[in-house]
Amino acid sequence: MSASRPAVSVIILTYRGHDQLKHCLQSVVDTFNSPSDEIIVTEDSEDPSTAEIVKSVQSLEYHNITHVTQPDVDLRVSTARNRGFLASTNDALLFLDHDVVLPKNFANCLSRYHREGWVTGGRRFFLNEAQTLKLYCDAGKRVDPFALSTKLKALIFRWEGWRYLLPLRDRTPGKTPQDWRAMASFCFAVSRGDFLKVDGFDSRYDGVYGTEDWDLYARMDHAGLKFGYLPFQATVAHLHHQKAVHDLASRNYKFLEQVISERRIQAVSGITKLV
Repeated sequence: MSASRPAVSVIILTYRGHDQLKHCLQSVVDTFNSPSDEIIVTEDSEDPSTAEIVKSVQSLEYHNITHVTQPDVDLRVSTARNRGFLASTNDALLFLDHDVVLPKNFANCLSRYHREGWVTGGRRFFLNEAQTLKLYCDAGKRVDPFALSTKLKALIFRWEGWRYLLPLRDRTPGKTPQDWRAMASFCFAVSRGDFLKVDGFDSRYDGVYGTEDWDLYARMDHAGLKFGYLPFQATVAHLHHQKAVHDLASRNYKFLEQVISERRIQAVSGITKLV
């Protein structure tokens, strides 16, 4: 790892992630291993198992890991992500969901490609259920999520997500911008000043599943930010879980339509409401 790599604050959102969080967190520790890097596990709950996982990773070797919690009273992912941000200090922010595993070259790749004024999205492939369960196994032959055979089986299992690997143009930051609607919150990086410019995630989306990330990206687009992908070398493995269903008639989609039509930049209920 280059000593000149900028420090990164990795903010991992979790809700009763358990095995998913364990493998996600270990992959983050393995690649973001500079003393100036920091890892924030922000939990939309107060699950004792999460605290145990964080402590077990901390005990293996020194890492700057912070665990942020909030009462489990409703689905509050926007608030949890904003709380994670408030616990961070570095200029470069990487937001992750607890169900992704990073390749070991991810930190260096992010440092090389990410830049201010851009939202940098990760690419992903989906592990199937059997591959994910083998990854969780503590004994016997465990699956390597980044082995070629694993990726080929994942391709056969589920095409969705592989579109991230096959861009028609160079979508890396600084090249051809990507439409913000093609981005997702499972893995993205943004500079601290750019995140503050839009007042972070909007907590009015809490309580209903979906679109809080598109709201953020739409507002960033209105603020003049551009969107790009990391190259395929930094593709993350997305662990298998039951797929959530979006309710296209929910109030969140109505909020999003309003944000787009008004070209809103600031969150209605963002970081400033927590400070």
